[in-house]
Amino acid sequence: MRRSELIRMRKFDVDFDAGTLLVREKKRQKGKRTTRRVPLSTGLSEILRTWVDQHPGGPYLFCHAEEVARSRKRSRTTGHKNTKHRPTTIAGRMADVTNRERRGFEPLTPNEASDHLRRVLTGEWAVVRGWHTLRHSFISACASQGVDQRLLQEWCGHMTTEISRRYAHLYPSVQRAAIKGVFG
Repeated sequence: MRRSELIRMRKFDVDFDAGTLLVREKKRQKGKRTTRRVPLSTGLSEILRTWVDQHPGGPYLFCHAEEVARSRKRSRTTGHKNTKHRPTTIAGRMADVTNRERRGFEPLTPNEASDHLRRVLTGEWAVVRGWHTLRHSFISACASQGVDQRLLQEWCGHMTTEISRRYAHLYPSVQRAAIKGVFG
């Protein structure tokens, strides 16, 4: 799943009864938006339930409250200048600042989502290079447990056969067990 797919999700895309999540795609068919359903793990389902219970409002699954202090997009005011020609007095700094129109609840922007991920991944996790790394980790973990490649393609969206082969080396013991199960 991509960062852009995460920030497009709506609260009603989570089906706790069926244990699935609706993913809104852009890249499967050029020029046409498509969707796919992916299963939720028990742990993720519990986390999402907690999040939905304390959700700030609006239709998007991942969003901020209408006003976020120190945010360029969601603060109460706009027009702050952070340049080297910035006025030195408070009155001078506040001269161009105006109250921002309330925009309602909007999804996270890609930059906000990346900022949140960067803040979460500190210490030993700081080596994780972004959202795409999580996709590869998920696919690698599933492949190492022998999850069928067709399921991985369904869950992760577009994945060429060339990319699927990259993960095939991760589960040789599963392949040996399959051959042993058929031929003894």
